[in-house]
Amino acid sequence: MRAAISGNKFLHSTSYRVARIIPAAACAAACLLILLSSALAAQSYFKADEEGFRFGNSFLERVFERSGDSFRTEWLVNKISGHTWRVDSREFRLRFTYERLGYWPGQENPLTVSAGDCLFRGYRVEEPRDGCRTLVLLYHWEQDLEGDGHSADWDSPGLEIEMRYSLADSLPEMRKQVGLSCAGGKLYFVEELSLEELEIPGAIISHQGFGQPVYTEEMFFGLEYPAGNNRADQGRLSLFYYPGAAIDSTGYKSYSAVWGVAGRGRTRAAFLDYVDRIRVAPARPFLLYNTWYDLRTAERFEGQTGGLLNQENSLARIRSFKENLVDKGIALNSFVLDEGWDKYTPFWEVNRKIFPGGLAPLSHELKNIGSALGLWLGPIGGYGEGLRLRGSLGREKGLEVSRKGYLDLAGPRYNSILTSCLIGYLKQDEVNYLKFDGVLYGSADTDHGILPGIYSREAQTAALAALCDTLHAVKPGLFINVTTSQWLSPWWLMHADCVFMGGYDFGWLRELPSPSKRDLAISYRDRVCYEQFRVHDQQFPLNSIMTVGVIKGEYELLGDLDETLDKWTDDLVIHFSRGLAMWELYISPQILKENEWESLRASIRWAEANRSALLANTTLVGGDPLKRQPYGYFHQGKDKLILTVRNPYIEPKVFSMKLDYDSGLLAPDNEAYLPLTVYPYLAVENPWMSFGENLEINLSGYETKVLELLPREKVDFPFARNVRFDFATGGLVIYPGSGTEKVAVENGSTAPLLLSGVSIPPGIEGQVPLKPALPVTVLTVAEEREEDFRGGAGSGLKGSLSLSLPEETLSAEIGFLLEPEKGLDVKQPRLEVNGQAGGWRSEAGEKGSWYWFLYSLKGGGAHRVSYDFSLPQSAGVNGRLSAWLILRRKLEGRKLELPGMSAERAGEFLLPASSGISREVKCLFERPVKF
Repeated sequence: MRAAISGNKFLHSTSYRVARIIPAAACAAACLLILLSSALAAQSYFKADEEGFRFGNSFLERVFERSGDSFRTEWLVNKISGHTWRVDSREFRLRFTYERLGYWPGQENPLTVSAGDCLFRGYRVEEPRDGCRTLVLLYHWEQDLEGDGHSADWDSPGLEIEMRYSLADSLPEMRKQVGLSCAGGKLYFVEELSLEELEIPGAIISHQGFGQPVYTEEMFFGLEYPAGNNRADQGRLSLFYYPGAAIDSTGYKSYSAVWGVAGRGRTRAAFLDYVDRIRVAPARPFLLYNTWYDLRTAERFEGQTGGLLNQENSLARIRSFKENLVDKGIALNSFVLDEGWDKYTPFWEVNRKIFPGGLAPLSHELKNIGSALGLWLGPIGGYGEGLRLRGSLGREKGLEVSRKGYLDLAGPRYNSILTSCLIGYLKQDEVNYLKFDGVLYGSADTDHGILPGIYSREAQTAALAALCDTLHAVKPGLFINVTTSQWLSPWWLMHADCVFMGGYDFGWLRELPSPSKRDLAISYRDRVCYEQFRVHDQQFPLNSIMTVGVIKGEYELLGDLDETLDKWTDDLVIHFSRGLAMWELYISPQILKENEWESLRASIRWAEANRSALLANTTLVGGDPLKRQPYGYFHQGKDKLILTVRNPYIEPKVFSMKLDYDSGLLAPDNEAYLPLTVYPYLAVENPWMSFGENLEINLSGYETKVLELLPREKVDFPFARNVRFDFATGGLVIYPGSGTEKVAVENGSTAPLLLSGVSIPPGIEGQVPLKPALPVTVLTVAEEREEDFRGGAGSGLKGSLSLSLPEETLSAEIGFLLEPEKGLDVKQPRLEVNGQAGGWRSEAGEKGSWYWFLYSLKGGGAHRVSYDFSLPQSAGVNGRLSAWLILRRKLEGRKLELPGMSAERAGEFLLPASSGISREVKCLFERPVKF
């Protein structure tokens, strides 16, 4: 029942700075206008008249109109798009249980109330403080029993409710918070609280979810809380969570909700801009080494081969990074000790058996090279034996331990011990990075000092957030990475710097045929990204995900120890191209070859030089790796666009993308961009591109390409078209195809060029002759098939190939790919090269879904390959058999003379491009077969 307005009764809170209080009766009696203190258009304002009031700034406005004896939101105004939305608002929704005596239908516990069920007492406006103006609506609810024989003198203090709307002068978002109090003690237990209950007729809802924002075509909404439920069911928007709070006179303040506005169709970009404003620290490159796949303790990993985690080996690794990175101009931000650095009892203390000097010797050595120490820690107690021992100790000490043995971060006793311990490491050992690996989210235990069930999840979420906040306050600039059990809510970034993307630490996408384990590992990680950001459409900046970095360690190689440099470099390029801020190295320095170190250094330098683009705005583009579709990562910076694309399969593909909003472009303009391929070679293979045009990129099998799309004013150099080239002292070195007689060169500078005797005006393309033309390079393939009858088992499974490889071949591998329509157990087939058996390697898919058989051919010249894939008994399974040549060959370059050209120009693009080496994948044959 709605009560009458009760005059000048207002809720006062000593924690609020009250500028003026306006009783509800005054709203009905007269027209009130609060003049703005400044005429600046961006300033927030509050205006009231007899019909209601308006609260807004130059970006948005919330319009409240009279509804009976109260006021409610009737309009949401988006001044960026120029649209005004009529809404049906209940302002808030509370579900609570209270001390109820007596009964009347509809008063059963738990009770759900909204603004319309409460007495409206008035409002007040708080003048700007810290750049924000606040409007406060005041409500009162109390028990109301009606009817003869059903009411009694059971008076109890009511529930006081404050709705606080806050608005900054120059930001396109408004916040909303609820304050609750009860003068009579803990008479109300709030089970569920919704800060926004809105229906927006005509709005198209495109996104919602747990910890995720709600999107319309030009607005976003959400609780600024990682475990917020932001839903839009049947057209009604609801932003709620489960406080599990008993309300008394000390009061309760909710998490805040946010409403933001954007241009039409630009909601995602506006939301990510908002995330950048609220995060605990800006996204910034953070390079770290982690010991996990390099050094481990003997106690837990007995019998495994690899380095032992101890003081001596850790100091040796620090010296190695000094030599291979720091001394070569690359800063290592943190040296992270993963699991094993502590002793299991007591909690999280340094194991002096393996670190006799504690952490001080490491911190001292790291400080000398401009780095610092990082620590792994599992809040639940770690894993395996460590978890068992820590859980047992926790029970002995009376700490909060779950029935499965997990330590509960929300438990007051354990939380206090852990917080004190971590503060000690920050202060004493100058730790600058923490990796929190595993938090319990949900408990049925009733002795942890928190409520069980859904309220335990809320308490555990709040506990981790509060721990991060406390540690950041102790050490500003601390980098916190939260991993296992986390979900990709952008509101975690108000507390932590990075969140694990999900999936496993690493994996191989065995559903996808590849002869390279590292290719399979790249595809696995990108498939997880695809699931998270395309299938589940997580609204989370890619710059703040953790992917478990680059792996090549003694405990896990990920690829092969003797893998080609190309594959190692592809992995590096993809890793940095995902737009990550945290660059993790899970490597064993001693097993990296010098050329692998050089590729690593070049990739880091490229990522650092392009941080403004890579970390600013990343969109996952293209298709699904699992479906063998090319895909990529697109970034827009202030001075260039960067696009990295990859083909996850052996067959050549064409990647196609339109330069528009959907691809991640922030705004249309008339800018023309030059798509310059900078990896794996330098080339210009597309014309100048503008907003709205389609970009197409040819990709060979398993090929990764990086393009920098440069605006015209940044192109101040000559470049060759449709051929590879390098910058060199005194000219360009070009690598045209065999038989080429002319090369097209465009002058991107502001002065005429004289290139090998040909004058090319600024901005003009000239034809430069090659004298003599390059010789024609020949690759010949001849095939002979045995038992090549149609329809019968064994058709096309036996035969031979004769190959003649070019003399400039650097390496070549012939491979046979079997793809049965259903799984088969295929043993080693009969394969020979030049009459010799043996030397073949193989890779297989899950449950016999595919097989690769490969052989490395030695150099150029003639080779004869015989094959027989016949099974001992016919399986009657249809499938496909194909043969492939994976070739690396040296290209002949020609120098075009250009006085004054410097080879340093090539260094501006930084990635380890090799224009003079061609990586080629050629199909020798492909046909249906029956096994």
